[in-house]
Amino acid sequence: MTRWPFAPAHIEELVGKFFKGEDLTIELRASEKENEFGRPEWISPVSLITLYFSDSFLDNNFEKKSKGLELFFEKFTDVIKLLADRQKDRQARDRRPLPTFSVLFQTKEKFILQFLFDNSQGVAQHLRALQAAFEWTIEYNASEASSEIRSSIERTFSQDNQIKYLVYAENRWTVIDPLLGFSEEINIDYKVKADKRIKKPFVILHENDYRKYFVMDTNWVLRFDGLETMMLVPNDVSLYANICEKQLRDANKFYEETIIPRFKAYYGHFPSIEKQSEYFDYFELIISALIFSYTSLEAFANICIPDGFEYHYKKKGKNEVDSKENIERRYSLTKKFVKILPLIVQCPEPWKQNWWSNFKQLDQLRNEIIHTKPSTSEERYSKLLTREIFDIIACYKQAIIFYGLYIAKNKKSLLVEYPYNFGYDEFWPHLTSDEGYKEMYRDFYNTEDNRKT
Repeated sequence: MTRWPFAPAHIEELVGKFFKGEDLTIELRASEKENEFGRPEWISPVSLITLYFSDSFLDNNFEKKSKGLELFFEKFTDVIKLLADRQKDRQARDRRPLPTFSVLFQTKEKFILQFLFDNSQGVAQHLRALQAAFEWTIEYNASEASSEIRSSIERTFSQDNQIKYLVYAENRWTVIDPLLGFSEEINIDYKVKADKRIKKPFVILHENDYRKYFVMDTNWVLRFDGLETMMLVPNDVSLYANICEKQLRDANKFYEETIIPRFKAYYGHFPSIEKQSEYFDYFELIISALIFSYTSLEAFANICIPDGFEYHYKKKGKNEVDSKENIERRYSLTKKFVKILPLIVQCPEPWKQNWWSNFKQLDQLRNEIIHTKPSTSEERYSKLLTREIFDIIACYKQAIIFYGLYIAKNKKSLLVEYPYNFGYDEFWPHLTSDEGYKEMYRDFYNTEDNRKT
Protein backbone atom coordinates (compact mmCIF):
# COMPACT_ATOMS: atom_id res chain seq x y z
CA MET A 1 0.00 0.00 0.00
CA THR A 2 1.22 3.52 -0.75
CA ARG A 3 0.22 7.01 0.30
CA TRP A 4 0.47 10.05 -1.93
CA PRO A 5 2.68 11.50 -3.35
CA PHE A 6 3.67 7.98 -4.40
CA ALA A 7 1.38 6.88 -7.21
CA PRO A 8 0.77 3.13 -7.53
CA ALA A 9 2.00 3.24 -11.11
CA HIS A 10 5.32 4.70 -9.97
CA ILE A 11 5.77 2.01 -7.32
CA GLU A 12 4.78 -0.64 -9.84
CA GLU A 13 7.41 0.69 -12.21
CA LEU A 14 10.05 0.45 -9.50
CA VAL A 15 9.00 -2.88 -8.02
CA GLY A 16 5.98 -4.60 -9.50
CA LYS A 17 7.29 -5.31 -12.99
CA PHE A 18 10.24 -7.28 -11.63
CA PHE A 19 8.00 -10.04 -10.30
CA LYS A 20 6.15 -11.00 -13.47
CA GLY A 21 6.21 -14.72 -13.89
CA GLU A 22 7.65 -15.30 -10.41
CA ASP A 23 5.99 -17.30 -7.67
CA LEU A 24 5.43 -14.23 -5.49
CA THR A 25 2.20 -12.30 -5.08
CA ILE A 26 2.38 -8.52 -4.72
CA GLU A 27 -0.71 -6.34 -4.65
CA LEU A 28 -0.29 -2.58 -5.00
CA ARG A 29 -3.02 -0.19 -3.93
CA ALA A 30 -3.23 3.44 -2.82
CA SER A 31 -4.63 4.90 0.39
CA GLU A 32 -5.48 8.57 0.77
CA LYS A 33 -6.72 8.08 4.32
CA GLU A 34 -4.48 9.07 7.19
CA ASN A 35 -5.51 5.95 9.03
CA GLU A 36 -7.53 3.17 7.47
CA PHE A 37 -8.00 1.51 10.84
CA GLY A 38 -10.69 4.05 11.71
CA ARG A 39 -9.15 6.17 14.45
CA PRO A 40 -5.95 8.11 15.20
CA GLU A 41 -3.23 5.73 16.36
CA TRP A 42 -0.02 6.56 18.25
CA ILE A 43 1.74 5.86 14.96
CA SER A 44 -0.25 5.63 11.74
CA PRO A 45 -0.53 2.05 10.49
CA VAL A 46 -0.42 3.41 6.92
CA SER A 47 3.07 4.64 5.95
CA LEU A 48 4.21 6.10 2.67
CA ILE A 49 4.70 2.47 1.78
CA THR A 50 3.21 -0.31 3.88
CA LEU A 51 4.11 -3.90 3.14
CA TYR A 52 1.70 -6.61 4.30
CA PHE A 53 2.90 -10.19 4.45
CA SER A 54 1.26 -13.45 5.47
CA ASP A 55 2.03 -16.98 6.66
CA SER A 56 1.82 -18.25 3.10
CA PHE A 57 4.50 -15.75 2.03
CA LEU A 58 6.78 -16.94 4.82
CA ASP A 59 6.17 -20.62 3.99
CA ASN A 60 6.30 -20.44 0.19
CA ASN A 61 8.84 -17.68 -0.41
CA PHE A 62 10.95 -16.62 2.54
CA GLU A 63 11.75 -20.00 4.06
CA LYS A 64 12.19 -21.57 0.62
CA LYS A 65 14.31 -18.62 -0.55
CA SER A 66 12.39 -18.32 -3.81
CA LYS A 67 13.73 -16.55 -6.88
CA GLY A 68 10.99 -13.93 -6.58
CA LEU A 69 12.13 -13.10 -3.07
CA GLU A 70 15.70 -12.54 -4.25
CA LEU A 71 14.43 -10.13 -6.90
CA PHE A 72 12.27 -8.36 -4.33
CA PHE A 73 15.22 -7.70 -2.01
CA GLU A 74 17.32 -6.58 -4.96
CA LYS A 75 14.86 -4.10 -6.42
CA PHE A 76 13.37 -2.80 -3.22
CA THR A 77 16.53 -0.76 -2.62
CA ASP A 78 15.23 1.74 -5.20
CA VAL A 79 12.12 2.28 -3.10
CA ILE A 80 14.14 2.79 0.10
CA LYS A 81 16.32 5.41 -1.62
CA LEU A 82 13.23 7.24 -2.83
CA LEU A 83 11.80 7.33 0.69
CA ALA A 84 15.05 8.63 2.13
CA ASP A 85 15.07 11.61 -0.22
CA ARG A 86 11.46 12.56 0.51
CA GLN A 87 11.46 12.26 4.27
CA LYS A 88 14.63 13.84 5.68
CA ASP A 89 12.98 17.09 6.77
CA ARG A 90 9.90 15.41 8.26
CA GLN A 91 12.00 13.01 10.32
CA ALA A 92 13.84 15.89 11.99
CA ARG A 93 10.55 17.47 13.14
CA ASP A 94 8.79 14.35 14.44
CA ARG A 95 9.26 13.10 18.01
CA ARG A 96 7.78 9.68 17.36
CA PRO A 97 9.25 6.87 15.24
CA LEU A 98 8.41 7.87 11.68
CA PRO A 99 7.14 4.93 9.66
CA THR A 100 7.89 6.13 6.15
CA PHE A 101 8.07 2.41 5.48
CA SER A 102 6.24 -0.20 7.59
CA VAL A 103 5.76 -3.94 7.47
CA LEU A 104 2.57 -5.41 8.92
CA PHE A 105 1.66 -8.97 9.86
CA GLN A 106 -1.46 -10.33 11.56
CA THR A 107 -0.88 -13.20 13.98
CA LYS A 108 -3.20 -16.10 14.69
CA GLU A 109 -4.15 -14.30 17.92
CA LYS A 110 -5.30 -11.33 15.81
CA PHE A 111 -2.44 -9.10 16.93
CA ILE A 112 -1.21 -6.77 14.19
CA LEU A 113 2.58 -6.51 14.28
CA GLN A 114 3.80 -3.21 12.83
CA PHE A 115 7.53 -3.18 12.13
CA LEU A 116 8.66 0.47 11.99
CA PHE A 117 11.63 1.29 9.76
CA ASP A 118 13.87 4.20 10.73
CA ASN A 119 14.42 6.30 7.64
CA SER A 120 17.74 7.62 8.97
CA GLN A 121 19.31 4.20 8.45
CA GLY A 122 20.99 3.20 5.22
CA VAL A 123 19.63 0.96 2.49
CA ALA A 124 21.67 -2.04 3.58
CA GLN A 125 20.37 -1.68 7.13
CA HIS A 126 16.78 -1.49 5.82
CA LEU A 127 17.21 -4.75 3.95
CA ARG A 128 18.75 -6.44 6.99
CA ALA A 129 15.87 -5.17 9.10
CA LEU A 130 13.30 -6.40 6.58
CA GLN A 131 14.78 -9.87 6.56
CA ALA A 132 14.98 -9.79 10.36
CA ALA A 133 11.26 -8.89 10.51
CA PHE A 134 10.42 -12.04 8.57
CA GLU A 135 12.72 -14.10 10.82
CA TRP A 136 11.22 -12.53 13.99
CA THR A 137 7.73 -13.44 12.84
CA ILE A 138 8.72 -17.04 12.12
CA GLU A 139 10.24 -17.28 15.59
CA TYR A 140 7.08 -15.79 17.10
CA ASN A 141 4.86 -18.32 15.30
CA ALA A 142 7.03 -21.22 16.46
CA SER A 143 7.45 -20.06 20.08
CA GLU A 144 5.64 -21.41 23.12
CA ALA A 145 2.89 -19.42 24.80
CA SER A 146 5.14 -18.75 27.81
CA SER A 147 8.17 -17.65 25.78
CA GLU A 148 9.75 -14.23 26.11
CA ILE A 149 9.01 -13.29 22.51
CA ARG A 150 5.28 -13.92 23.00
CA SER A 151 5.09 -12.31 26.43
CA SER A 152 6.80 -9.20 25.03
CA ILE A 153 3.83 -8.86 22.67
CA GLU A 154 1.12 -9.70 25.18
CA ARG A 155 2.31 -7.44 28.00
CA THR A 156 2.50 -4.28 25.87
CA PHE A 157 -0.57 -2.09 25.67
CA SER A 158 -2.62 -1.76 22.50
CA GLN A 159 -5.94 -0.21 21.65
CA ASP A 160 -8.79 -2.52 20.73
CA ASN A 161 -7.41 -2.85 17.19
CA GLN A 162 -4.52 -4.82 18.75
CA ILE A 163 -1.61 -3.10 16.96
CA LYS A 164 1.80 -3.93 18.43
CA TYR A 165 4.81 -1.77 17.49
CA LEU A 166 8.36 -2.98 16.90
CA VAL A 167 11.55 -0.98 16.26
CA TYR A 168 14.87 -2.21 14.93
CA ALA A 169 17.90 -1.44 17.09
CA GLU A 170 21.19 -3.20 17.72
CA ASN A 171 20.44 -5.64 14.90
CA ARG A 172 17.22 -6.95 16.40
CA TRP A 173 13.53 -6.10 16.58
CA THR A 174 12.19 -4.97 19.94
CA VAL A 175 8.58 -4.50 20.98
CA ILE A 176 7.85 -0.98 22.24
CA ASP A 177 4.94 0.08 24.38
CA PRO A 178 3.04 3.10 23.03
CA LEU A 179 1.97 4.11 26.54
CA LEU A 180 5.60 4.57 27.52
CA GLY A 181 6.25 6.46 24.30
CA PHE A 182 3.22 8.63 24.98
CA SER A 183 4.38 9.37 28.54
CA GLU A 184 7.84 10.27 27.26
CA GLU A 185 6.27 12.89 24.99
CA ILE A 186 4.30 14.31 27.92
CA ASN A 187 7.48 14.43 30.02
CA ILE A 188 9.45 16.34 27.40
CA ASP A 189 7.06 19.25 27.78
CA TYR A 190 6.34 18.79 31.48
CA LYS A 191 9.96 18.76 32.61
CA VAL A 192 10.81 22.02 30.85
CA LYS A 193 9.16 23.99 33.65
CA ALA A 194 9.19 21.38 36.44
CA ASP A 195 11.71 20.81 39.19
CA LYS A 196 13.29 17.38 38.76
CA ARG A 197 12.69 16.58 42.45
CA ILE A 198 8.91 16.48 42.12
CA LYS A 199 6.67 13.48 41.86
CA LYS A 200 5.64 12.63 38.31
CA PRO A 201 2.31 14.03 37.12
CA PHE A 202 -0.97 12.12 37.24
CA VAL A 203 -2.05 11.43 33.65
CA ILE A 204 -5.37 10.04 32.45
CA LEU A 205 -5.52 8.81 28.85
CA HIS A 206 -8.45 7.77 26.69
CA GLU A 207 -7.90 4.05 26.13
CA ASN A 208 -8.66 4.25 22.41
CA ASP A 209 -7.56 7.75 21.42
CA TYR A 210 -4.09 9.02 22.25
CA ARG A 211 -5.12 12.61 21.46
CA LYS A 212 -7.41 12.75 24.49
CA TYR A 213 -5.72 13.00 27.87
CA PHE A 214 -5.41 15.05 31.05
CA VAL A 215 -2.11 15.94 32.76
CA MET A 216 -2.54 16.90 36.40
CA ASP A 217 0.06 17.96 38.92
CA THR A 218 0.21 16.06 42.19
CA ASN A 219 -0.30 18.67 44.91
CA TRP A 220 -0.60 18.65 48.67
CA VAL A 221 -1.30 21.27 51.34
CA LEU A 222 1.32 21.77 54.05
CA ARG A 223 -0.06 23.18 57.29
CA PHE A 224 2.33 24.82 59.78
CA ASP A 225 2.36 27.80 62.14
CA GLY A 226 -1.24 28.63 61.28
CA LEU A 227 -0.46 28.78 57.55
CA GLU A 228 -1.42 26.61 54.61
CA THR A 229 0.87 26.18 51.62
CA MET A 230 -0.18 24.23 48.53
CA MET A 231 2.72 22.94 46.46
CA LEU A 232 3.81 20.10 44.24
CA VAL A 233 4.55 16.83 46.03
CA PRO A 234 8.27 16.03 46.03
CA ASN A 235 9.62 12.58 45.29
CA ASP A 236 11.45 11.51 48.46
CA VAL A 237 14.05 9.53 46.51
CA SER A 238 14.90 12.50 44.30
CA LEU A 239 15.08 14.88 47.26
CA TYR A 240 17.39 12.68 49.33
CA ALA A 241 19.54 11.79 46.32
CA ASN A 242 19.95 15.49 45.52
CA ILE A 243 21.14 16.21 49.08
CA CYS A 244 23.60 13.35 48.75
CA GLU A 245 24.97 14.67 45.46
CA LYS A 246 25.45 18.21 46.79
CA GLN A 247 27.38 16.97 49.81
CA LEU A 248 29.34 14.52 47.72
CA ARG A 249 30.50 17.22 45.31
CA ASP A 250 31.85 19.38 48.12
CA ALA A 251 33.44 16.39 49.84
CA ASN A 252 35.12 15.34 46.60
CA LYS A 253 36.56 18.84 46.13
CA PHE A 254 38.25 18.63 49.55
CA TYR A 255 39.45 15.10 48.83
CA GLU A 256 41.11 16.08 45.57
CA GLU A 257 42.66 19.28 46.96
CA THR A 258 43.78 18.01 50.36
CA ILE A 259 43.68 14.24 50.82
CA ILE A 260 45.30 13.14 47.56
CA PRO A 261 48.20 15.70 47.69
CA ARG A 262 48.99 14.75 51.27
CA PHE A 263 51.22 11.94 50.02
CA LYS A 264 53.57 14.57 48.57
CA ALA A 265 53.39 17.11 51.39
CA TYR A 266 55.35 17.20 54.60
CA TYR A 267 52.19 17.72 56.59
CA GLY A 268 50.67 14.50 55.22
CA HIS A 269 51.11 12.69 58.51
CA PHE A 270 50.80 15.69 60.80
CA PRO A 271 48.27 18.20 59.41
CA SER A 272 48.11 21.58 61.08
CA ILE A 273 45.25 22.58 63.36
CA GLU A 274 43.84 24.67 60.55
CA LYS A 275 44.06 21.77 58.13
CA GLN A 276 42.41 19.46 60.66
CA SER A 277 39.43 21.82 60.72
CA GLU A 278 39.06 21.16 56.99
CA TYR A 279 39.11 17.44 57.75
CA PHE A 280 36.21 17.92 60.15
CA ASP A 281 34.32 19.85 57.47
CA TYR A 282 34.96 16.91 55.14
CA PHE A 283 33.64 14.42 57.71
CA GLU A 284 30.42 16.39 57.98
CA LEU A 285 30.00 16.38 54.22
CA ILE A 286 30.84 12.72 53.62
CA ILE A 287 28.70 11.51 56.53
CA SER A 288 25.75 13.56 55.26
CA ALA A 289 26.24 12.17 51.75
CA LEU A 290 26.41 8.62 53.09
CA ILE A 291 23.30 8.97 55.24
CA PHE A 292 21.24 10.44 52.44
CA SER A 293 22.53 7.90 49.93
CA TYR A 294 21.20 5.18 52.19
CA THR A 295 17.99 7.12 52.93
CA SER A 296 17.26 7.49 49.22
CA LEU A 297 17.49 3.70 48.90
CA GLU A 298 15.21 3.22 51.90
CA ALA A 299 12.66 5.59 50.36
CA PHE A 300 12.98 3.85 47.01
CA ALA A 301 12.37 0.39 48.44
CA ASN A 302 9.24 1.61 50.23
CA ILE A 303 7.68 3.31 47.19
CA CYS A 304 8.17 0.08 45.24
CA ILE A 305 5.85 -1.81 47.60
CA PRO A 306 2.27 -1.35 46.31
CA ASP A 307 -0.60 -0.59 48.65
CA GLY A 308 -2.26 -3.82 49.73
CA PHE A 309 0.87 -5.91 49.08
CA GLU A 310 1.27 -8.97 51.33
CA TYR A 311 4.39 -11.10 51.81
CA HIS A 312 3.59 -14.75 52.47
CA TYR A 313 6.22 -17.00 54.05
CA LYS A 314 6.69 -19.91 56.43
CA LYS A 315 8.06 -19.58 59.94
CA LYS A 316 8.60 -22.65 62.08
CA GLY A 317 6.31 -24.60 59.80
CA LYS A 318 3.46 -22.08 60.00
CA ASN A 319 2.13 -19.83 57.25
CA GLU A 320 2.80 -16.17 58.01
CA VAL A 321 1.92 -12.96 56.19
CA ASP A 322 3.26 -9.42 56.52
CA SER A 323 1.52 -6.32 55.17
CA LYS A 324 3.15 -3.37 53.41
CA GLU A 325 3.05 -1.44 56.69
CA ASN A 326 4.85 -4.21 58.60
CA ILE A 327 7.45 -4.57 55.86
CA GLU A 328 8.18 -0.83 55.84
CA ARG A 329 8.51 -0.74 59.63
CA ARG A 330 10.20 -4.02 60.52
CA TYR A 331 12.24 -5.22 57.56
CA SER A 332 15.84 -4.18 57.00
CA LEU A 333 16.72 -2.55 53.71
CA THR A 334 18.73 -5.63 52.72
CA LYS A 335 15.73 -7.87 53.32
CA LYS A 336 13.50 -5.57 51.26
CA PHE A 337 16.00 -5.73 48.39
CA VAL A 338 16.47 -9.50 48.62
CA LYS A 339 13.03 -10.83 49.60
CA ILE A 340 10.41 -8.24 48.66
CA LEU A 341 11.41 -6.25 45.56
CA PRO A 342 12.26 -9.33 43.42
CA LEU A 343 8.72 -10.59 44.03
CA ILE A 344 7.23 -7.27 42.94
CA VAL A 345 9.37 -6.33 39.93
CA GLN A 346 10.52 -9.84 38.91
CA CYS A 347 14.22 -8.99 38.85
CA PRO A 348 17.18 -11.40 39.12
CA GLU A 349 19.09 -11.84 42.38
CA PRO A 350 20.35 -8.41 43.47
CA TRP A 351 23.21 -9.91 45.48
CA LYS A 352 24.76 -11.08 42.19
CA GLN A 353 24.95 -7.55 40.78
CA ASN A 354 28.14 -5.46 40.62
CA TRP A 355 26.79 -2.81 43.00
CA TRP A 356 25.87 -5.23 45.77
CA SER A 357 29.23 -5.32 47.58
CA ASN A 358 29.32 -1.52 47.74
CA PHE A 359 25.75 -1.50 49.00
CA LYS A 360 26.64 -3.89 51.83
CA GLN A 361 29.51 -1.61 52.86
CA LEU A 362 27.14 1.38 52.68
CA ASP A 363 24.69 -0.50 54.88
CA GLN A 364 27.40 -1.33 57.42
CA LEU A 365 28.80 2.20 57.57
CA ARG A 366 25.35 3.73 57.91
CA ASN A 367 24.57 1.44 60.84
CA GLU A 368 27.90 2.26 62.47
CA ILE A 369 27.17 5.98 62.16
CA ILE A 370 23.59 5.78 63.40
CA HIS A 371 24.50 3.42 66.25
CA THR A 372 27.80 5.06 67.11
CA LYS A 373 30.19 3.11 69.30
CA PRO A 374 33.31 4.90 70.58
CA SER A 375 35.27 1.65 70.44
CA THR A 376 34.98 1.55 66.63
CA SER A 377 35.02 5.28 65.84
CA GLU A 378 38.67 5.45 64.82
CA GLU A 379 38.24 2.64 62.33
CA ARG A 380 35.01 4.16 61.02
CA TYR A 381 36.53 7.58 60.36
CA SER A 382 39.47 5.91 58.64
CA LYS A 383 37.03 4.27 56.21
CA LEU A 384 35.54 7.66 55.45
CA LEU A 385 38.95 8.79 54.18
CA THR A 386 39.50 5.92 51.74
CA ARG A 387 39.22 6.41 48.00
CA GLU A 388 36.52 3.73 47.87
CA ILE A 389 34.09 5.76 49.97
CA PHE A 390 32.86 7.67 46.90
CA ASP A 391 32.02 4.47 45.02
CA ILE A 392 30.32 3.08 48.12
CA ILE A 393 28.10 6.14 48.45
CA ALA A 394 27.36 6.36 44.72
CA CYS A 395 26.10 2.76 44.59
CA TYR A 396 22.58 4.05 45.32
CA LYS A 397 22.34 5.15 41.68
CA GLN A 398 23.24 1.73 40.35
CA ALA A 399 20.75 0.05 42.66
CA ILE A 400 17.86 2.34 41.68
CA ILE A 401 18.67 1.98 37.97
CA PHE A 402 18.88 -1.81 38.33
CA TYR A 403 15.39 -2.07 39.79
CA GLY A 404 14.13 0.60 37.37
CA LEU A 405 14.97 -1.66 34.43
CA TYR A 406 12.61 -4.36 35.72
CA ILE A 407 9.97 -1.89 36.84
CA ALA A 408 9.82 -0.56 33.27
CA LYS A 409 9.69 -4.11 31.95
CA ASN A 410 7.44 -5.92 34.41
CA LYS A 411 5.73 -3.43 36.74
CA LYS A 412 5.00 -0.33 34.69
CA SER A 413 2.41 0.96 37.16
CA LEU A 414 5.30 1.79 39.53
CA LEU A 415 6.92 4.14 37.03
CA VAL A 416 4.77 7.02 38.27
CA GLU A 417 6.53 6.64 41.65
CA TYR A 418 9.97 6.17 40.14
CA PRO A 419 12.17 9.30 40.47
CA TYR A 420 13.22 11.52 37.61
CA ASN A 421 16.83 11.49 36.34
CA PHE A 422 17.51 7.78 36.87
CA GLY A 423 16.96 6.68 33.29
CA TYR A 424 13.24 5.88 33.41
CA ASP A 425 11.44 9.21 33.31
CA GLU A 426 8.37 7.75 31.63
CA PHE A 427 5.28 6.69 33.55
CA TRP A 428 2.26 4.47 33.04
CA PRO A 429 -0.84 6.63 32.46
CA HIS A 430 -4.23 5.72 33.88
CA LEU A 431 -6.66 4.63 31.19
CA THR A 432 -10.29 5.64 30.94
CA SER A 433 -13.20 4.70 28.69
CA ASP A 434 -14.91 7.04 26.28
CA GLU A 435 -17.70 7.73 28.78
CA GLY A 436 -15.19 8.26 31.58
CA TYR A 437 -13.23 10.72 29.47
CA LYS A 438 -16.37 12.70 28.59
CA GLU A 439 -17.37 12.88 32.25
CA MET A 440 -13.91 14.06 33.29
CA TYR A 441 -13.88 16.62 30.50
CA ARG A 442 -17.20 18.06 31.69
CA ASP A 443 -15.92 18.25 35.27
CA PHE A 444 -12.50 19.57 34.31
CA TYR A 445 -13.74 22.34 32.02
CA ASN A 446 -17.13 22.81 33.67
CA THR A 447 -18.90 22.33 30.36
CA GLU A 448 -21.19 19.86 28.62
CA ASP A 449 -19.07 20.01 25.49
CA ASN A 450 -16.91 16.88 25.34
CA ARG A 451 -14.57 18.16 22.64
CA LYS A 452 -10.98 18.52 23.76
CA THR A 453 -9.55 21.95 23.05
